Amino acid sequence: MDLATAQALVGHSSPATTARYDRRPERRRREAVDRITLPAPKPL
Repeated sequence: MDLATAQALVGHSSPATTARYDRRPERRRREAVDRITLPAPKPL
């Protein structure tokens, strides 16, 4: 689950507060980053 969704579910007003409680292992965070796809850069 992304941080913004977790923040909304628990009612925190700041994402920094929610991030302090994030106890996922580094492996899970890395897997989440690896799933992100960005648009291809536009040619110059």
